[in-house]
Amino acid sequence: MPRYPTLFIDKLAITIPIEAQRREEVRQAVNESAERWMDFISLASMRNRSYEGKFKFTTPEGYVAALLLQPRNPRNNFLKLEYSPNNFGEAGRAMLGDYLRDILGAGYLEDILNARLTRLDVAFDVRRVPLKELLIVDRRGGKSSIIRGAQGGDAESYYFPFTGTNQLCVYDKLQQLIDTRKLLPQPNRRYAPWIRFEYRYRRLTRYTLADVVGRMENPFHNFEVKQFSPAQARISPERLRMLFDGCRLAGADSVLQEVSDTATRDRLALAYQTFPVPAFWLRRTSIWGGFPSAIRNALPR
Repeated sequence: MPRYPTLFIDKLAITIPIEAQRREEVRQAVNESAERWMDFISLASMRNRSYEGKFKFTTPEGYVAALLLQPRNPRNNFLKLEYSPNNFGEAGRAMLGDYLRDILGAGYLEDILNARLTRLDVAFDVRRVPLKELLIVDRRGGKSSIIRGAQGGDAESYYFPFTGTNQLCVYDKLQQLIDTRKLLPQPNRRYAPWIRFEYRYRRLTRYTLADVVGRMENPFHNFEVKQFSPAQARISPERLRMLFDGCRLAGADSVLQEVSDTATRDRLALAYQTFPVPAFWLRRTSIWGGFPSAIRNALPR
């Protein structure tokens, strides 16, 4: 077992440049491969209007990759591929690689490495820590957003910032699987908490997949994470919990500004500062060190 969470690519979207002299060859290869891959490749109905040809590649487990051909804007790359490497797993990525080899030829990996990134979701999972036990702060400022569960229940997702090209999303992965019916809870069975930290990059077209590894800085350094602990002197556990939840949902500055008594405000501010940093967050540099491996493992081969 690793001593810290393993980084992986949850979603990858790339546009692949195909030289003009190869485009007709690729179109024909797509058509000719339809019979061999008829159980896995099919026409797709998508809202994307930027490409004329729209296909979906479906693994035996039901995971889908979008494959778009022939951009309406001639300045765009000829082929777009979007899928979840983590969901596909090793077998699914190998199958997708076989298909891409059929339509792009033996050098398909070189084509992919020369592709431009349009989306990259980099993630890691934390088990056995409930989301409500974590307090997350964006050091850069900006508006954040909290998505609560049914009927105003516990928060299930945090977004930093609320909107933007690049965004950290921290969410209850277990609850997401239940809500999407990918996991049907069994009676009398307890499930360990499961949180996902996911940094979502958009519009990375200045980077190719080959050179992104050496150019990306650790995005997790922009955030502060604290974990609830009742081991605070001079403050009752109940009040400490109220302080933690208030700071978690509204921010420490907003909570402390509401306290008129200076001594009380200083005591609460000290209590906030002494909430511990969880062990996994202390290892965020090591977690990000797995980025090159995560990219390699995401490739369809």
